[in-house]
Amino acid sequence: ATMSVYAWVGRRDGERFDRDTANFSKARAVSEKNADSLSVQHDAPAGAARIGGGGAYIVDLDRRSSVEFAIQLLDEDGAHLEREGVPVEIEVESREIRVEAEDVTGGRPDPDIVRTGRDTSTDTTVLTDQKGAAIFTLRGPRSDERLDTVTIEAECCAKQTHQIVWSDGDSVLVAARPDFELYQRRVGDKIELTIAYDLLNQYGDPLRGTDSRYTGRPNTDLTAKLTYRLYHAPTPTGDDPYRVEETPGASGTPSVTVNRTGVTANVEVDIPTGYRDGYEYLVKIGAQVFSDRDDDDVLDPSEVRYVNSDLIVWVVKNATGEDELDGLRGRSFVTPPGLSLKEVELYPTTRKYRTFFTLWSYNASHKFRADDEFISLERFEELWEQRVDGIDDLEILIYGSGFSLVEIK
Repeated sequence: ATMSVYAWVGRRDGERFDRDTANFSKARAVSEKNADSLSVQHDAPAGAARIGGGGAYIVDLDRRSSVEFAIQLLDEDGAHLEREGVPVEIEVESREIRVEAEDVTGGRPDPDIVRTGRDTSTDTTVLTDQKGAAIFTLRGPRSDERLDTVTIEAECCAKQTHQIVWSDGDSVLVAARPDFELYQRRVGDKIELTIAYDLLNQYGDPLRGTDSRYTGRPNTDLTAKLTYRLYHAPTPTGDDPYRVEETPGASGTPSVTVNRTGVTANVEVDIPTGYRDGYEYLVKIGAQVFSDRDDDDVLDPSEVRYVNSDLIVWVVKNATGEDELDGLRGRSFVTPPGLSLKEVELYPTTRKYRTFFTLWSYNASHKFRADDEFISLERFEELWEQRVDGIDDLEILIYGSGFSLVEIK
């Protein structure tokens, strides 16, 4: 880190520092740590289709003219390193191509590229600011499609390579992705939630244009069917497990709205009398979104499937302190056939995690630890996916709105 230290003489009736009026001395301290690696992020949509499944991101030339790369120095522990003036070398190799990114097979985009012209190369140098960060803006072509290979490196750190494909192909539906919180709160004797799926094209954006064809094929209609089913779990006593059971008379099929941007359904679950006190809840959502070519409201093997899965929506309470974790130690789930549940789940997009029916929040100012070392927020999320399978893999040493300390065992 870098910090500035000020020294001045304060008034006897209250220490007050105003650098515009006070006589002060100033010293600037800079960390002696060396940079060990680079973090490179770009703002191409995360949901964009990629060449070969894991290659270049496809960017929509009709909507965007640039992609921004955010570069950050990291120390050996993966934490941000504040070091000003470090040169970062950037090479961009460009190739004239044609993109074939409108085919959808089995609900997945299958993009490909064909080389059509010459290769060119440009070199750029950017300097890090006081925070050890730098920005590089990759400009897209004016019209013709292009493949850009961006190589970013510094003397301190290994190089990284990222690829961007610029395409002006028609916008076609390739995915329907859930866009709602997988945890909700109970309101009175009802559980009310809105289920939403965003319809995305091959560029990871909402569909553009006014054509009524969702997939680029004629005579294709999009069909969406949703169901819900309520489950309850009596609040356990002692070290008893959560025994999750289906709630009688609490299932149904909500009405669904489909338009060019998404699929939505408002679900209202009335908690039956006799199950309103002393229980925790979850809702199982069954969803199908598909291109119904023969208009029979049935997902057939020959039709493109965008969603065909079950989701669990938890009805949770907010945690207020680390002592709440102790009451969950030794717990487990006993579930009916066909219902698979996890004791804990991480929701990195909202920086929350769930332990049983309790929801916890975390942010970049909190402290995280693993292997007796403090780790970054990014490393915390990475290790969670690798190590945290149950409640016993997690230790909450301090939890509060202003400061928390969480350890992964």
